[in-house]
Amino acid sequence: MTVEREETVGFFREVVSPYKLPLLETGKYLVIVRAYDVAGNFREGKAEIEIFPKGISLNKRGIQYQSFLFPWWILILILIIILLLIMLYSWKKYKKLTEIKKFEREKIEKSLEIYRKKL
Repeated sequence: MTVEREETVGFFREVVSPYKLPLLETGKYLVIVRAYDVAGNFREGKAEIEIFPKGISLNKRGIQYQSFLFPWWILILILIIILLLIMLYSWKKYKKLTEIKKFEREKIEKSLEIYRKKL
């Protein structure tokens, strides 16, 4: 059963089409709408629509979550920043460990020197 809605607006009569698009696969589509009058004249309108996948998907422009797109260059920049932070953390940890080893070595050398003097 189709329900049409009519509304008179001045000289014109507005009608809503009962046609609904079927479920479409993800991707871009060009929708062409034609409206005919009683004399057979028509007017055409075009609209480009994009159907987004549910959840997270990868495409050539980046990572997409529904309608939000995270471009590859942003993701690579974030990855580089994370790697630099890991390297900085590792370098500081290495420096701290070498200082601790140096302190322990000096401590052992001093205690050995004290033992040598006692002997």
